Parts: sequence; C-alpha cells; structure tokens
Amino acid sequence: MLLLFGLMPLPTLLLGPSSPRATLRRAQPARAQLSAAAMYKPPPPGALVEGKIVTCVVIGPAPEPVNYSYLVDIGMPQPALLPAGEVCLLPNATRGQGYRKLEPGEVYEGQILGGFSDDAVNVSLARVQRSVAWKRVQQIEEEDVTYNATVLMLSDDGATVAVEQLPAFVPWSHWHLPGGTPGQPPAEPDALLGSELPVKFLEVDPQRRTLVASNRRVQLQSMIAELSPGMVVGGRVTALKGYGALVRLDESGVDGLLHISQISQGYVRNVSAILAVGDAVRCVVLKVDADDGSVALSTKRLESRPGEMLNRSAGAAA
Repeated sequence: MLLLFGLMPLPTLLLGPSSPRATLRRAQPARAQLSAAAMYKPPPPGALVEGKIVTCVVIGPAPEPVNYSYLVDIGMPQPALLPAGEVCLLPNATRGQGYRKLEPGEVYEGQILGGFSDDAVNVSLARVQRSVAWKRVQQIEEEDVTYNATVLMLSDDGATVAVEQLPAFVPWSHWHLPGGTPGQPPAEPDALLGSELPVKFLEVDPQRRTLVASNRRVQLQSMIAELSPGMVVGGRVTALKGYGALVRLDESGVDGLLHISQISQGYVRNVSAILAVGDAVRCVVLKVDADDGSVALSTKRLESRPGEMLNRSAGAAA
C-alpha cells in the first residue's frame, strides 16, 4: 500500500480514477476572454424623461436606412438609437459636432432625446460631452488662462477655432500673427488650418452657444508691463479705416488704434489724406486695456502747434 501512495498522483488517489473532478483537472476547456466593458450591463433608466442621463453600451452599427448611426443598450428591453449627428462632439467649422467610429462594448454617458416612445428611444452622446465642454470653457474664462485653440476655418470676418471641442470665433481685429496685417485675413490662410492659436476669451455664453476668443489679448498681456499711458512710442501704419489708423508698435509688436479724433488738433476729415500704410509715426499711449486687448494712441498730443500733422501731410504731398 505504501508503494501505491508513492506511485499514484494525489488527486487520482483521493478522487478515484473515474471521478468527474479528476477528469476536469486533467483536461480543462479554454474559456472565451471577455472585456469588462463588453460584459457590462447598464441598469434600467427608470422613467424615460427627456434630458435624463443614462449609461450607454455600444451594441453596433444600426441597420439601414439610418446609416452611420448606432444601437446602444441603455438597460431597456429594446436597444436605443444613437443618431449619426449625436455620436460625438468633434470640432468642425459649422455645428461643432461630428461623427466618430464606435466599437461594440464601449461605454458612454448619453442623454435621452425628445420624441421617444417605450419601444423607440433616441439618445445623444454629443449633448453630454457639450455640457462638460462648456463647464471647462467657463472655468478657463474664470481663471483667464491662455488656451491653445486649433484653427478650423478662415472667413472674411474672422477665424473659427476649436476650444474644448467647441467652435469659437476670433474676429480679425483680435488676430495678431507675426507678419500679418491686423484686421485682415492672413496672406496664406490654408497654411494655418490645423495649426494652434493661443487665445483668451472675450465672450462666453452657454445659453446662446456664443464663444468669442482673442489672440490679441494674449499678445497684449505678454507686453502689458512694457506699455503704460503717457509713454511715447514709435510704430508704422499697417491699415487705414474710416475711423482711424492701425499702428504696429516697433518695440512690442502690439497693434494700437490711432483714432481719427486723435490724429491732430486740427479737424481731420479723411484719414487717408493724412496717413498712408507704411508711414512711420510717433504716438503717445493713451490707454491700455488688457481685458479686451485694445491700445489707444494719439499723435495730436505730440503736436508742437495745432494742425502740425495736417501741415506735415500737406508738405509731403507737395
């Protein structure tokens, strides 16, 4: 008997050679490996109420004709429909949301849309993501930090950039790139698409979905210590407007406004009759507003006698 103990495997000895457990131990079948996300089942959402946040588990693409949409499990007997336009919040030049490929088993938070019934429920991932994005934008505004936005589109009025996956508008008057002309689109706009533009906010309104940003504020605030009211600075005229001239300051590179009322102590009817693009001018800094990125300039403060700027322009024309 002692010899048998030494030769027989212990499990076989204890369970017997014909025991089912002994058979399982000798040849255990392989099991499919499932991820935790694929095995997850969301709890029932309770009462279906528009705007309710629910957990969504991606089942797969929806059958035609709802192309690019998905079926998701929200814990109800029937899958919910995730329309293509509500799949994901992605930055673009128009609606600020877009489409992204989802994989079966992925888990997201979604919001129940209106117009549903017990057997047909529509949900949106983009609405939940948009709500989070606006909260982040409001925090960025409160802390007044610089955000590196992505340039999406350039138009006659300004640029559309992506901030936290939301579209923000940057007017040309608040666009300040080295080598560019203030108030005008860049010479090669296509080269800027997809690039990063540091911005601060001018207006944040989640209710109206209005987001206005400024690159000028970033540039100005970096130079704010070097500019103060009363300083005499030199610069060159970069653009003429009906209300005045834009002047790029030599030392800081900041653009300031020389208002038509600040050109001369004499009456100025037409800015282009006094100044031309490229003219070198010396100005007094009247005001620096770091909040909106504006610099007010004056040349009439430097006139030794009233109308000197008018006489200078007349002499140059002669």
